[in-house]
Amino acid sequence: MTDDCYKRLNPRREHVLLALLVCFLSACSPHLRLPGNAVIDPELTSTAIVMPDGASLPLYTWPHSGTPRAIVLALHGFNDYGEFVKDAAIYLGTQGVKVYSYDQRGFGRAPHQGFWPGTKALGQDLTISARLLRDSHPGIPLYVLGHSMGGAVIMAALTGNNPPMVEGAILVAPAIWGRVTMPFYQRWLL
Repeated sequence: MTDDCYKRLNPRREHVLLALLVCFLSACSPHLRLPGNAVIDPELTSTAIVMPDGASLPLYTWPHSGTPRAIVLALHGFNDYGEFVKDAAIYLGTQGVKVYSYDQRGFGRAPHQGFWPGTKALGQDLTISARLLRDSHPGIPLYVLGHSMGGAVIMAALTGNNPPMVEGAILVAPAIWGRVTMPFYQRWLL
């Protein structure tokens, strides 16, 4: 090999390449789409949970037999949507358990698909949804079920300042591995 292989690039080219690299890497950052200001009272409809900022989160329900013995509010994982729990919900319905699920902000048919709303917003949506379900089913125990990211949202909401009023939480493979516990090279990639 010759020494020509190891010659430095023209300093001007190095700066241009560095600038391009910075531009490309800036596209890797998450795009936040935070909820707006409260403009309406939250509402539970047959097809959606309408949040105070007007965001309409698509709602899924499944048949159940008789008066429900319990209510389950299920939260999906990352890159999933509310129907993730369909098979279990149909079975639970035969056992007298009414299951609700909704598309979380940024996922499924919810507003701003592909944009991260922030953990706080997802937790607030859970708290509001739980209150609306409790109001529409007084005296019936309410449980929350979270898969992966949904489990992380539930844990964050339950340990936050305004936790949802529920009888219990069911966490299915919750996403609990945070940046602090990751090796340096994984944190660097994020």
